[in-house]
Amino acid sequence: MSACHLRSISLPSRSHPLTIEEQLCKLKASQSSSKGHKLSGLKNLFTLCHERQSQCVENVLNGSLELLDLCDSTRDFFSQMKECVQELELSLRRRKGRDCGLRDEVDAYMISRKKLKKAICKCLKKSIYLSI
Repeated sequence: MSACHLRSISLPSRSHPLTIEEQLCKLKASQSSSKGHKLSGLKNLFTLCHERQSQCVENVLNGSLELLDLCDSTRDFFSQMKECVQELELSLRRRKGRDCGLRDEVDAYMISRKKLKKAICKCLKKSIYLSI
């Protein structure tokens, strides 16, 4: 069973939405200023908006990576569960009605299901924790 893979990156500090509004207000209020000053203000506004957009794109990409990791883990869990069921079915076919050792096989199957359930819950908790 593969462990849950978690990815994270360090993001640059976020610009506050009020900072963008302040820059926009300064740009509107500076009617008497020179064109160079207005262009500088416009450049600052563009930079702030671009940083904000980049952060949104990074958040979406991180979310999609987390979803892919969760899907990969889920596929692994289902594969293991299928393997356990096939082993139990094979054991039942070999026994053909004999009760000898059947209880042990069923117990082993139930233990493997409990382990898988615990691993799934752990992986989902990590995924939920990262998305908050």
